Amino acid sequence: MFDPDHWAAVFACSGAKYVALTSKHHDGFALWPSKESSATWERPWNAMETGPRRDILGDLTEAWRR
Repeated sequence: MFDPDHWAAVFACSGAKYVALTSKHHDGFALWPSKESSATWERPWNAMETGPRRDILGDLTEAWRR
């Protein structure tokens, strides 16, 4: 249910000049495609391979730039 366009609109309406997302959880789970993160944990450990199966960081970045 994550809608990056909605989040970008909220940020823009609030007057934000930039967005800083915590893109990696403390346990190394990456919100973007990351072979390194998966290799470190020896299992799929990024948002493209497990969980939402999408590049959350990339989607939000593209929405913000639009």
